[in-house]
Amino acid sequence: MAVVTLDKGKNPKAVVNVDNSLNYQDKEGNLQSKQIKTAITEIAEEAGKVTAMGFGAVTMSVKDSEGAYKNYFVNRNENNGTITLVPTDLQDKTDSSQNVYFNRHSKENNGKNYFFYTLNDKSEAGKAFLENLSTTEWQDKDGASRSNLEARVVLHNPELVKQLKEKGENALAVVSKDNFRITTKEEHFKAKDSTQEKKQEAHLDR
Repeated sequence: MAVVTLDKGKNPKAVVNVDNSLNYQDKEGNLQSKQIKTAITEIAEEAGKVTAMGFGAVTMSVKDSEGAYKNYFVNRNENNGTITLVPTDLQDKTDSSQNVYFNRHSKENNGKNYFFYTLNDKSEAGKAFLENLSTTEWQDKDGASRSNLEARVVLHNPELVKQLKEKGENALAVVSKDNFRITTKEEHFKAKDSTQEKKQEAHLDR
């Protein structure tokens, strides 16, 4: 499942909700830092998941250290799960030297297989991609320093954009492999809270 909203541009785009933050809270509630490599891998994984849903082309935009945006098509291999970022301005479509790869791996834990991704930064393209990523620094309401990765993911689906516009302010789409559902932020989080409560009640009844 993925959450998609419209941006506020003149020609609104369907932006996939991804975690750009380079900070997180540990179990004790302390603010910790996340590596840029980890953050961009998580964003690419989410983008690849949306690509696999088949509702249209998916692109990722990242801001480099010089302030310029670089755009990539997001492809996902159905057989091995590899996610490939292909530059949208690539002149020679047969040239794969500029592609950035995120490889999928499996790990067994307590009899269950878990999948995770890693950025292939051993290639020249992967290394340059990682080194040139840009971040934004800011302070939260408590005065703590935080940072975000300058990256975003867009799902190119005209019908989805049309329905989000018609829904109006605070509209969002919940996209899954079977369909997409248009709702509002308020309705979405209300349903999410209700589902969480039911899970907690079921756990208590055991």
